[in-house]
Amino acid sequence: MQISFQLNKQLENCPQCVVLGEVDYKVNEDTVVRPDAVFTCEKLDKPYLTIAPEIIFEIISPSNARRDEKFKFEIYEKEKVKYYVLVYPEDKKAKVYKNSKNGFEKEGDIVKTYEFNETK
Repeated sequence: MQISFQLNKQLENCPQCVVLGEVDYKVNEDTVVRPDAVFTCEKLDKPYLTIAPEIIFEIISPSNARRDEKFKFEIYEKEKVKYYVLVYPEDKKAKVYKNSKNGFEKEGDIVKTYEFNETK
């Protein structure tokens, strides 16, 4: 929910773009996936996505890691999703991939760091 909230704050002045949480993405007649959050600028004329969104976020847990890191990764890469972000809340990090002519290329890792202030 925090991802959707933060993206929506950034998009307040963009009337055509939308952030959706857990919406079905119908890739084809045989394949429907449900990303945790998506960012798209396409007009939605159905209760599900039919065109690759700009960004897909997946929240990784031990029970879904293989599906999101392999199966969905390959689908999103093939469908030309522009950015795929794998969020690892337990590790406080995210992996960001950008789709290029060669498929997904890792843009980098985002890591949450903490600063500790000593009080006297």
